[in-house]
Amino acid sequence: MLEEQGIYAFRNKGSSSFQIFPGSSLTAAMDSPPIFFVKMSIWSSKIVLRTEPQQQVIATSMTKKLSWTNYDIFIGERAIAVDSHSFWSAMWSSKRFFTLPSGLKCVAKRRSKTMMSFVVTELLNNTIIATYEPTSYSYRKAGALRLFAVGHDQLDLTAIFMAIVIMIRIDKDTQAGIASGAVAGGGGG
Repeated sequence: MLEEQGIYAFRNKGSSSFQIFPGSSLTAAMDSPPIFFVKMSIWSSKIVLRTEPQQQVIATSMTKKLSWTNYDIFIGERAIAVDSHSFWSAMWSSKRFFTLPSGLKCVAKRRSKTMMSFVVTELLNNTIIATYEPTSYSYRKAGALRLFAVGHDQLDLTAIFMAIVIMIRIDKDTQAGIASGAVAGGGGG
């Protein structure tokens, strides 16, 4: 169960997965098992959020057909679109718009151009409902996600959580593309 004002530490597990622990400190959390596991497929765009240790799938996400950066989140039978709202700027946009199951419109965006820091804002009241801050000083800890979503149910909280994970995935894919010279202007010569 995600908490409305929960803090979750992301621990790297391989190159594309995370164990999720309650709280912001991995040192304190290591006495208990992880509560969630995020698996990002290296072969496809699929992302899976599941409980630990039960292995129950809570949500999945995949890119939309013919898109590399627009995603659908699936929570049970419900689908939530996470889009850049512009075909031409999708690759370069740092914002993704989505509507929570409760009907509130949100935007997930990059907070900093130099760090993998993200924020989810509820657009009606311009209220921050989640943040993700990376950790640069630890090899094992990737970062911490903080929820400020008082009054939201589990469906909303799961959608918010997955929107942050999608932003992390897009950033990882972009960085991998830059490193391999696969983006415009790279690799020539």
